[in-house]
Amino acid sequence: MHGQLGQYGRGVAGLDELEQGPVPADMVGCDDDGVIVVPAEVADEVAVHARAILLADMRARRKHYEALGIKPDTSVDHEAVEAYYATV
Repeated sequence: MHGQLGQYGRGVAGLDELEQGPVPADMVGCDDDGVIVVPAEVADEVAVHARAILLADMRARRKHYEALGIKPDTSVDHEAVEAYYATV
């Protein structure tokens, strides 16, 4: 499985090591930590898990904010994110 990540991944490592690059329907995302390619055939499933992880993280961080007496900001406003997801 050289150049592949798990069961669905298109590949990891440098571009010269990829066995297959992204295809036009795949979703590509990036941030300061790196790049990820989500194959189109599993994008809906990945989105469900990503949303759950995001909301759990926001709720946990909000509890930390409250315990430390820090005023909540948009990074812990899970209600707004849940309201957004209810519309899509």
